[in-house]
Amino acid sequence: MDKNKLQIIIASDGCESAKGICVVFDVLRASSVECHLHLVGAKKVFPQESVEETLKMKSQNKDAILLGERDGEKIEGFDFGNSPSEILNNSDKIKDKICYHNTTAGTQAFNKCIQNKNVKEVLIASPNNLSATIKYLKKYLGKEDICLVAAGSLSYCLEDFLICEYLKSLLIGEKPKMSMEEIIEKVKGTTGAKFFQNIKCYPSVDFGLCFKLDVFDKVLKLVNGECIKIENN
Repeated sequence: MDKNKLQIIIASDGCESAKGICVVFDVLRASSVECHLHLVGAKKVFPQESVEETLKMKSQNKDAILLGERDGEKIEGFDFGNSPSEILNNSDKIKDKICYHNTTAGTQAFNKCIQNKNVKEVLIASPNNLSATIKYLKKYLGKEDICLVAAGSLSYCLEDFLICEYLKSLLIGEKPKMSMEEIIEKVKGTTGAKFFQNIKCYPSVDFGLCFKLDVFDKVLKLVNGECIKIENN
Protein backbone atom coordinates (compact mmCIF):
# COMPACT_ATOMS: atom_id res chain seq x y z
CA MET A 1 0.00 0.00 0.00
CA ASP A 2 1.20 3.51 -0.83
CA LYS A 3 1.56 5.03 2.66
CA ASN A 4 1.37 8.50 1.14
CA LYS A 5 -2.29 7.80 0.49
CA LEU A 6 -2.99 7.56 4.24
CA GLN A 7 -2.04 10.47 6.47
CA ILE A 8 -2.93 12.19 9.73
CA ILE A 9 -3.37 15.96 9.80
CA ILE A 10 -4.08 18.40 12.63
CA ALA A 11 -6.96 20.76 11.87
CA SER A 12 -5.42 23.61 13.87
CA ASP A 13 -2.49 23.53 11.43
CA GLY A 14 -4.99 24.10 8.64
CA CYS A 15 -7.13 21.75 6.56
CA GLU A 16 -5.59 22.93 3.27
CA SER A 17 -3.53 19.74 2.93
CA ALA A 18 -6.58 17.50 3.28
CA LYS A 19 -7.57 15.50 0.22
CA GLY A 20 -9.58 12.50 -0.83
CA ILE A 21 -11.66 10.98 1.95
CA CYS A 22 -11.39 12.91 5.22
CA VAL A 23 -12.31 11.35 8.55
CA VAL A 24 -12.67 14.05 11.20
CA PHE A 25 -12.34 13.17 14.88
CA ASP A 26 -13.47 15.45 17.69
CA VAL A 27 -13.81 12.77 20.33
CA LEU A 28 -14.47 15.17 23.22
CA ARG A 29 -17.13 15.92 22.12
CA ALA A 30 -18.52 17.06 18.75
CA SER A 31 -18.09 13.80 16.81
CA SER A 32 -19.51 11.80 19.70
CA VAL A 33 -22.45 14.19 19.99
CA GLU A 34 -23.27 13.66 16.29
CA CYS A 35 -23.25 9.89 16.87
CA HIS A 36 -25.56 10.28 19.86
CA LEU A 37 -27.95 12.56 18.00
CA HIS A 38 -28.45 9.86 15.41
CA LEU A 39 -28.55 7.20 18.12
CA VAL A 40 -31.60 8.83 19.76
CA GLY A 41 -33.35 9.33 16.43
CA ALA A 42 -32.82 12.95 15.42
CA LYS A 43 -34.54 13.58 12.09
CA LYS A 44 -31.67 15.59 10.58
CA VAL A 45 -28.33 16.86 11.91
CA PHE A 46 -26.55 19.91 10.53
CA PRO A 47 -23.04 20.79 11.82
CA GLN A 48 -22.64 24.58 11.71
CA GLU A 49 -19.88 27.20 11.78
CA SER A 50 -21.61 30.52 12.51
CA VAL A 51 -23.52 31.04 15.77
CA GLU A 52 -25.59 33.77 14.11
CA GLU A 53 -26.64 31.46 11.27
CA THR A 54 -27.50 28.71 13.74
CA LEU A 55 -29.70 31.05 15.78
CA LYS A 56 -31.52 32.00 12.56
CA MET A 57 -32.58 28.37 12.18
CA LYS A 58 -34.66 28.69 15.36
CA SER A 59 -36.44 31.80 14.07
CA GLN A 60 -37.26 29.95 10.86
CA ASN A 61 -38.38 26.76 12.59
CA LYS A 62 -39.38 27.01 16.26
CA ASP A 63 -39.24 23.21 16.56
CA ALA A 64 -35.57 23.07 15.54
CA ILE A 65 -33.12 21.98 18.25
CA LEU A 66 -29.91 23.98 18.67
CA LEU A 67 -26.93 22.35 20.36
CA GLY A 68 -23.43 23.62 20.92
CA GLU A 69 -20.79 25.38 22.95
CA ARG A 70 -18.09 27.96 23.09
CA ASP A 71 -15.30 27.21 25.57
CA GLY A 72 -17.41 24.31 26.81
CA GLU A 73 -20.38 26.43 27.87
CA LYS A 74 -23.79 26.16 26.19
CA ILE A 75 -24.30 29.02 23.74
CA GLU A 76 -26.91 31.56 24.79
CA GLY A 77 -30.18 30.93 22.96
CA PHE A 78 -29.35 27.26 22.31
CA ASP A 79 -31.43 24.40 23.69
CA PHE A 80 -28.58 22.17 24.75
CA GLY A 81 -24.82 22.17 25.10
CA ASN A 82 -22.34 19.81 23.49
CA SER A 83 -22.98 16.82 25.72
CA PRO A 84 -23.76 13.17 24.89
CA SER A 85 -25.29 12.61 28.33
CA GLU A 86 -27.55 15.63 27.89
CA ILE A 87 -28.71 14.16 24.58
CA LEU A 88 -29.48 10.79 26.16
CA ASN A 89 -31.31 12.46 29.05
CA ASN A 90 -33.42 14.51 26.63
CA SER A 91 -33.91 11.95 23.88
CA ASP A 92 -37.69 12.48 23.89
CA LYS A 93 -37.18 16.15 23.00
CA ILE A 94 -34.64 15.40 20.27
CA LYS A 95 -36.16 12.38 18.54
CA ASP A 96 -37.60 13.24 15.09
CA LYS A 97 -36.37 16.84 15.35
CA ILE A 98 -34.08 18.80 13.02
CA CYS A 99 -30.89 19.57 14.95
CA TYR A 100 -28.26 22.25 14.36
CA HIS A 101 -24.91 21.67 16.06
CA ASN A 102 -22.23 24.33 16.50
CA THR A 103 -18.98 23.96 18.47
CA THR A 104 -15.63 25.64 19.01
CA ALA A 105 -13.50 23.13 17.08
CA GLY A 106 -15.32 20.05 15.82
CA THR A 107 -18.08 21.43 13.63
CA GLN A 108 -15.65 24.04 12.32
CA ALA A 109 -13.26 21.28 11.18
CA PHE A 110 -16.10 19.27 9.60
CA ASN A 111 -17.06 22.24 7.47
CA LYS A 112 -13.52 23.42 6.69
CA CYS A 113 -12.72 20.00 5.23
CA ILE A 114 -15.81 19.87 3.02
CA GLN A 115 -14.98 23.35 1.70
CA ASN A 116 -11.61 22.07 0.44
CA LYS A 117 -11.92 21.36 -3.30
CA ASN A 118 -9.44 18.48 -3.00
CA VAL A 119 -11.69 16.63 -0.55
CA LYS A 120 -14.13 14.08 -2.00
CA GLU A 121 -15.91 13.00 1.19
CA VAL A 122 -16.01 14.01 4.84
CA LEU A 123 -16.77 11.37 7.46
CA ILE A 124 -17.42 12.19 11.12
CA ALA A 125 -16.06 9.65 13.58
CA SER A 126 -15.34 8.87 17.21
CA PRO A 127 -14.84 5.66 19.19
CA ASN A 128 -18.65 5.46 19.14
CA ASN A 129 -18.68 4.39 15.46
CA LEU A 130 -15.07 3.31 15.00
CA SER A 131 -15.63 -0.20 13.62
CA ALA A 132 -18.19 0.99 11.07
CA THR A 133 -15.79 3.71 9.93
CA ILE A 134 -12.87 1.27 9.59
CA LYS A 135 -15.01 -1.15 7.57
CA TYR A 136 -16.01 1.67 5.22
CA LEU A 137 -12.45 2.94 4.76
CA LYS A 138 -11.02 -0.49 4.00
CA LYS A 139 -12.89 -0.46 0.69
CA TYR A 140 -10.83 2.57 -0.37
CA LEU A 141 -7.49 1.72 1.21
CA GLY A 142 -4.70 2.13 -1.34
CA LYS A 143 -7.17 3.36 -3.96
CA GLU A 144 -8.06 6.80 -2.60
CA ASP A 145 -6.24 9.36 -0.49
CA ILE A 146 -7.45 9.07 3.09
CA CYS A 147 -6.86 11.84 5.63
CA LEU A 148 -7.48 11.24 9.31
CA VAL A 149 -8.12 14.67 10.79
CA ALA A 150 -7.64 15.55 14.46
CA ALA A 151 -10.08 18.40 14.99
CA GLY A 152 -8.13 20.30 17.64
CA SER A 153 -4.51 20.99 18.46
CA LEU A 154 -2.25 18.48 20.21
CA SER A 155 -2.18 20.63 23.35
CA TYR A 156 -5.97 20.97 23.43
CA CYS A 157 -7.27 17.72 21.90
CA LEU A 158 -4.57 15.07 22.20
CA GLU A 159 -7.30 12.43 22.18
CA ASP A 160 -8.15 13.16 18.55
CA PHE A 161 -4.58 12.56 17.40
CA LEU A 162 -4.24 9.38 19.47
CA ILE A 163 -7.48 7.95 18.06
CA CYS A 164 -6.33 8.85 14.54
CA GLU A 165 -3.12 6.88 15.15
CA TYR A 166 -5.13 4.01 16.61
CA LEU A 167 -7.47 3.86 13.60
CA LYS A 168 -4.57 4.13 11.16
CA SER A 169 -2.85 1.11 12.72
CA LEU A 170 -6.02 -0.99 12.63
CA LEU A 171 -6.70 0.07 9.07
CA ILE A 172 -3.33 -1.14 7.79
CA GLY A 173 -3.31 -4.27 9.93
CA GLU A 174 -0.68 -3.21 12.46
CA LYS A 175 -0.83 -3.39 16.24
CA PRO A 176 -1.61 0.10 17.64
CA LYS A 177 1.21 1.74 19.61
CA MET A 178 -1.26 2.28 22.46
CA SER A 179 -4.28 0.19 23.39
CA MET A 180 -7.63 1.93 23.77
CA GLU A 181 -7.30 1.52 27.54
CA GLU A 182 -3.87 3.19 27.47
CA ILE A 183 -5.23 6.04 25.33
CA ILE A 184 -8.08 6.61 27.78
CA GLU A 185 -5.71 6.73 30.75
CA LYS A 186 -3.35 9.09 28.91
CA VAL A 187 -6.18 11.46 27.97
CA LYS A 188 -7.67 11.36 31.48
CA GLY A 189 -4.47 12.91 32.80
CA THR A 190 -3.98 15.45 30.01
CA THR A 191 -6.50 17.06 27.65
CA GLY A 192 -9.45 15.19 29.18
CA ALA A 193 -8.60 16.09 32.78
CA LYS A 194 -11.28 18.80 32.86
CA PHE A 195 -13.94 16.07 32.86
CA PHE A 196 -12.74 14.99 36.30
CA GLN A 197 -12.47 18.41 37.95
CA ASN A 198 -16.15 18.88 38.87
CA ILE A 199 -16.74 21.44 36.10
CA LYS A 200 -20.47 21.61 35.35
CA CYS A 201 -20.19 21.83 31.56
CA TYR A 202 -17.71 18.90 31.48
CA PRO A 203 -19.52 16.06 33.31
CA SER A 204 -17.35 12.98 33.82
CA VAL A 205 -20.09 10.78 32.39
CA ASP A 206 -19.49 12.42 29.00
CA PHE A 207 -15.90 11.23 28.98
CA GLY A 208 -17.01 7.62 29.28
CA LEU A 209 -19.75 8.01 26.69
CA CYS A 210 -17.36 9.55 24.15
CA PHE A 211 -14.91 6.66 24.49
CA LYS A 212 -17.57 3.94 24.44
CA LEU A 213 -16.71 1.73 21.48
CA ASP A 214 -19.17 1.00 18.69
CA VAL A 215 -22.45 2.04 20.31
CA PHE A 216 -23.47 3.30 16.86
CA ASP A 217 -23.02 0.97 13.89
CA LYS A 218 -23.35 3.48 11.06
CA VAL A 219 -20.92 5.66 9.13
CA LEU A 220 -21.57 9.39 9.41
CA LYS A 221 -21.00 11.44 6.27
CA LEU A 222 -21.33 15.16 5.61
CA VAL A 223 -23.53 15.72 2.54
CA ASN A 224 -24.78 19.17 1.50
CA GLY A 225 -24.24 20.49 5.02
CA GLU A 226 -26.05 17.59 6.68
CA CYS A 227 -24.50 14.81 8.73
CA ILE A 228 -26.24 11.70 7.43
CA LYS A 229 -25.92 8.07 8.44
CA ILE A 230 -25.14 5.63 5.68
CA GLU A 231 -25.40 1.87 5.52
CA ASN A 232 -22.07 0.08 5.53
CA ASN A 233 -22.59 -2.77 3.10
